[in-house]
Amino acid sequence: SHVVARGSSHVEARESSHVVARESSHVVAWGSSHVVASKLVAVHIRRQYGNPTVTGGVQIEVPPIETPEQFCDLYGIASVDGLVTLYKALDDDYSTAKARAVGITYRPGDTPEAPDWSNAPVCGGGLHLSPRPASALSYHPTATRYVACPVAIADLVVIEPGYGADKVKAPRIVGPIFEVDIDGEPVAAPAEAVR
Repeated sequence: SHVVARGSSHVEARESSHVVARESSHVVAWGSSHVVASKLVAVHIRRQYGNPTVTGGVQIEVPPIETPEQFCDLYGIASVDGLVTLYKALDDDYSTAKARAVGITYRPGDTPEAPDWSNAPVCGGGLHLSPRPASALSYHPTATRYVACPVAIADLVVIEPGYGADKVKAPRIVGPIFEVDIDGEPVAAPAEAVR
């Protein structure tokens, strides 16, 4: 794809995308993308996901994210008493095709555990969560519901580059799940959803 970004645009450049960014745009570059930025455009370079080419702009090299603490720092996720809140995008039944296959639901009030937990830093073998509902939506574009999931930061495993840049996995949800909107704001759960 080829994108010309102006104003206060935000662009995630992946694979072999080409971006020309002007004004107060912000670009995240990874893969084999090519970015040409004017002097004051912020360009975050994620080399752990490829080798993008960047010309101009204010270039910020994002270090490899290898620990749960680094993941939380990158996304501005606050830890309270060793817990963080992460998000999942779901179908109307508070599950996904993969979760349904192993009997997992994320209903408000629940605290599910992964029956297939593996601490290997790859997809599979755990409950996959994102830093924001909109990030979770990128993994389940047809989602109709979003939930917030309290997890222990000590339980989190950062998934290696190539499997997803903005998700981690956990063996369990440690506090009651609650429903949120796309912006992460709590919403009232329908009566039939709460047990």
